[in-house]
Amino acid sequence: MKLKTVQIRMFRNILDSTEVKIEEKVTCLVGKNESGKSAFLNALWRLRPARTKRDFTIHDHYPAWLEKRHRNEGVNQKEFKPVEVCLEWEPADVKLVEEKFGPGVVAAGTKLRLWKSYENQYQWQSGCSEALAVKNFVAGHPLPAEEAAAYDALAEFETLKTKLTDGRGQKRECSREPEGLQRRSGGSQGFVTEHLQRRDLGDCPGPLT
Repeated sequence: MKLKTVQIRMFRNILDSTEVKIEEKVTCLVGKNESGKSAFLNALWRLRPARTKRDFTIHDHYPAWLEKRHRNEGVNQKEFKPVEVCLEWEPADVKLVEEKFGPGVVAAGTKLRLWKSYENQYQWQSGCSEALAVKNFVAGHPLPAEEAAAYDALAEFETLKTKLTDGRGQKRECSREPEGLQRRSGGSQGFVTEHLQRRDLGDCPGPLT
């Protein structure tokens, strides 16, 4: 992935850096002493350091002259996102996604936005099409013709997981019935589950968008 922009908010002496474009070769930060150059880089580094874990803490990093005032005003300081970046999918990244989720899920040049909050939780918008990833997944497994439309309508892995899990439950409930009745009661869920029995549903990916 290629880093395209960075924005720092409510970190030390930076209230809002606005979006800073990262150039192809060299990006230079220019400013007076204590203007926020080091703070900018420190916040960016805390997004995901390679060799150590560095969390954001309100006591150490929230602007000192605002921390008490905001606390007294009832401002939820943990919700602030001190660092936000925009990344760009490159062809090598797209290839890895296609190997996992099939073709067309994301295109090179698509933007991925990533945030980290003072709760040290990540949020992102990947730019990927979860609906297409689900469609590719379902297309890779045989389905009864009468049930194909129901699966084609699914657009999220969570709903697909629920549908398959329900199918497994139905299959267990009728496990003592005659074989022919089991097949009828299991419906498409049981049919698909049989073809996915080697796959752990816990490995199903979460939302891509």
